[in-house]
Amino acid sequence: MSHSRRLTPHFSYKEMTQTDTGIPNVPDDYAFHNLYHTCRHLEAIRSKCGFPLPVSSGYRSVEVNTRLRELGYEASEHSYHLDGRAVDIVTSHLSEYDKEKLYTAVDSQFPSEFIIKPNLIHIAF
Repeated sequence: MSHSRRLTPHFSYKEMTQTDTGIPNVPDDYAFHNLYHTCRHLEAIRSKCGFPLPVSSGYRSVEVNTRLRELGYEASEHSYHLDGRAVDIVTSHLSEYDKEKLYTAVDSQFPSEFIIKPNLIHIAF
């Protein structure tokens, strides 16, 4: 898989698998398929919002997820990130008005999880 390949027009493989842990983070076929569908939901959300959605975390291998927990991050042992069905979007740069637009757009995609945190949102499909 080319790291520059786009999964959808606005979301790349590299962006959706990035990690600062130094641990390989390569999805299997099942997770890759889910990641593609997650990005399709993100495209619909982005279209409704009208602004970019910076991804802080998409797919996570078990090893990456475990390392994040060891480092003190909230990374559930059974996270949707493990099978490519979750994404965290950075919201710290958004106005309250844009956050409301984003939340409405996310709701329109019927997520399995939608968690609002101070500087990001977690969405799972």
